[in-house]
Amino acid sequence: SDAVAGVALGMPIIGLMLSFVGMILQGGFHKLLGAMGRSDMEDYRRIFSLTLIFTFLADFIFLAICIFGTSGVLSIAGGAKASSEAVAMGRLYIQTACLMILFFSLGSLFQLVMATYGYQTDRMLCSVICVVVNVAASMLFINLLPEAYRIAGLGIGSALATLAQMLTAWGMMHRRGIRVGFQFCPVNRKNIVDSLDMLRRG
Repeated sequence: SDAVAGVALGMPIIGLMLSFVGMILQGGFHKLLGAMGRSDMEDYRRIFSLTLIFTFLADFIFLAICIFGTSGVLSIAGGAKASSEAVAMGRLYIQTACLMILFFSLGSLFQLVMATYGYQTDRMLCSVICVVVNVAASMLFINLLPEAYRIAGLGIGSALATLAQMLTAWGMMHRRGIRVGFQFCPVNRKNIVDSLDMLRRG
């Protein structure tokens, strides 16, 4: 019961963070499709780079909150009313699962790039691999870790799953010969407006 309560304390904030990053990615995807439709690959690279930078900034803010502000996150989620054991397990879960926010962002962005090129099957395969690795790794670590730390197995499984998703997506982009190319995006009116437009579209 404490383990279930621990995950219940950690899951909402992780879900909210993933949803926010998903908004950025979905908005970026719409703009990537627009650039692709215009055959403007220079703008495509700019939007890709802008989406990557925006998600990275959000990711690192979220990671800092999860790692250094765990107690505050747990109290918002109802930690004050939970047992000390549940709070301890929630802390372990958040601090091990939070890396999936970063890996999810990168993997999803690579998948969206593949989608703009029409490789929907590759995109689906990345998601399937994510689910399979999540289940397998979570069960493995739950059984390997000492009893007091078993809840961390769920977080480790989620992080490894999104890492596998990211690496698979990157490998498939490489296999398909997709070379987008990152470029530095200066802080100017156009890039700021496009970043806000990503949120609106997402």
